[in-house]
Amino acid sequence: MAEYKQSYIIFFRHINNKTKKMKKTISFVMTALLSITMITAQSVADGIKYITYQKNKSAVDVLQKAYNSNSKDANTIYWYGQSLIANKDIAGAKALYQKALQEGVSDAIIIVGMGHIDLLDGADINSAKQKFEQAITATIETKGKNKGRANANILNAIGRANASGSSKIGDPNYAIDKLKQAGEIDLTNSEIYVNMGINYQKIGGEMGGEAVKAYSEAIARDPKNADAMYRIGLIYASQNNKELLEQFYNNAIAADVAFAPAYLSLYRYYEQRDVNRAKDYLDKYLQYADKDCLTDYFYADYLFRAGKYQESL
Repeated sequence: MAEYKQSYIIFFRHINNKTKKMKKTISFVMTALLSITMITAQSVADGIKYITYQKNKSAVDVLQKAYNSNSKDANTIYWYGQSLIANKDIAGAKALYQKALQEGVSDAIIIVGMGHIDLLDGADINSAKQKFEQAITATIETKGKNKGRANANILNAIGRANASGSSKIGDPNYAIDKLKQAGEIDLTNSEIYVNMGINYQKIGGEMGGEAVKAYSEAIARDPKNADAMYRIGLIYASQNNKELLEQFYNNAIAADVAFAPAYLSLYRYYEQRDVNRAKDYLDKYLQYADKDCLTDYFYADYLFRAGKYQESL
């Protein structure tokens, strides 16, 4: 009886030790997975910021790494594709989205990405809209306060798709309608109104005022939204309003000193007016922008305007 009892104790100690080891293994795996998810999410956020700041090379580098780490995550795939589009690699973005769909990642955001490609590829506008509407239908909320309404992120992505490219690409009126819906659902996302402002500008004519209102709403939602401030500056630059263009470009810089597009626009404004002042803005642009052929070009352009012809060559 004593031997039986001892064996019983040894058996359950063994089981207990196995259970503890299993729990530790599961805990380790869960921690590792959580860490990967958090790192990927941060990388995607960084990539999105780089796209907004027109640091397109950096955006591709960061988002490609995120994609390589988690190639089945729809949000990562979508934004990696957006970085390729920003670098004018439409074929690469198209292949990426098609690959995702073929491998079963048929998330609505990928469908929107394919609609975006249709617009940029010159496909019939109705083909793109069909994909956009498919994505909307797939994400209609079935419960909660937004029951029966579309997903705000999907609506915003549709607005973004129509905002890209020249004024001949997309349907800005259709996009604005979707973005208004998104703004009513999501009361905090400032990018909804940045995309709305761009679409108003694509309509042209008297819509500059509506664009300023949209960008102003973006700033009200996010007082540090340098992109919205910069875009208001662009509108006043088109009107040659020196006081207001400088005010909003400088507001963008005050919101984030690393926002390179504002420095470039100030350089362009002063390049034929005050070459020395232009140089100061160019130096700041070169400090914060991606280093590529464009930064080389702008510096060569400055040297030429300053009369330093040999250095320019």
